[in-house]
Amino acid sequence: MKTFPLLFMSLLLVVSCQKDKGLVFETQKFEQLSTPPCTEDDCTKATIEIPIAINKNSIAADSINKTTLLTISQIVSFAEEPSKATTYEEIVSSFVESYNQLKRDYPKESTPWQAQVSGTVAYQSPQIISIHLKHYTFSGGAHGYEGLRALNYNPENGHLYTNDELFTDKKGFSDLVEKKLRSQLHIPADKNLNSIGLMFEDDRFKLPETLLYYNDQFVAYYNTYEIASYADGPTKLVFTYAEVAPFLRIK
Repeated sequence: MKTFPLLFMSLLLVVSCQKDKGLVFETQKFEQLSTPPCTEDDCTKATIEIPIAINKNSIAADSINKTTLLTISQIVSFAEEPSKATTYEEIVSSFVESYNQLKRDYPKESTPWQAQVSGTVAYQSPQIISIHLKHYTFSGGAHGYEGLRALNYNPENGHLYTNDELFTDKKGFSDLVEKKLRSQLHIPADKNLNSIGLMFEDDRFKLPETLLYYNDQFVAYYNTYEIASYADGPTKLVFTYAEVAPFLRIK
């Protein structure tokens, strides 16, 4: 008579542990090189290493995986039309084929292209999953483009948070970031932001597009060209969670 209640409680414990575990990610790698003759060091190469949610029958996992794939496709693709890739294999294949087509059309074109995307789950909690995408693309010219992007997901449904949804007081956070920027770049409060060569539109401060959650810090990250020249590179502003907590909706 006591066996059934014990079994029932054991099943509840297993289900509870599975819920506490949340979404589970597995890093997978996808890579393709251009057709020979070339050596690995001078071939066109596309490499994507990305965390993929492996929870079966999970709407949130499916949504996160699809959005992450679409974002990476947009980063890597050189097609004029929006990419229709549905797998990472198609993304790396399309990039390499674009180069191969260029070689067929212009045989003297010898500079190999490069596309590299590396993703990590930098922060995960019941309220937010922050996947960071570090990427580099080169398709000829003086230099390639390197960037960092944050995909901040709602774990309950897999939808991307907008930057506005991250805050209860966006104006207060904006003031905090501008103050940190001025301090870090030594811009006096009575001077225009662009007085040292920054490129804010209409000389008006704006928050960066990339907001990064980490376990021990929160980062406002301006990518290259966002507010400064290529030579100046990105601008990284680091905050403790104690500094930003008064403004964050998602703690």
